[in-house]
Amino acid sequence: MTKSPPAPPALDPVRWLNDQPYLLLSLTALFWAGNIVLARHVGDHVPPIMLTTVRWFGTFLILLPFACRISSATGRRCEPTCR
Repeated sequence: MTKSPPAPPALDPVRWLNDQPYLLLSLTALFWAGNIVLARHVGDHVPPIMLTTVRWFGTFLILLPFACRISSATGRRCEPTCR
């Protein structure tokens, strides 16, 4: 009787992404360039404060799952620290 090899551990997507520096640098340049192109395209149609609000709200929604995941890994609930 031979034992089957153990199953490989599931890869954590955040850990995998942190180990890809060139991909992260490329994504940074892509998002930055896309942001400039979008701002020039809608600059005449949307007020600047609205565009800034949408950008920050989108960033908040993108980063929120990562913040909750980090908090749950430390055993703390995902809640604001300032009261």
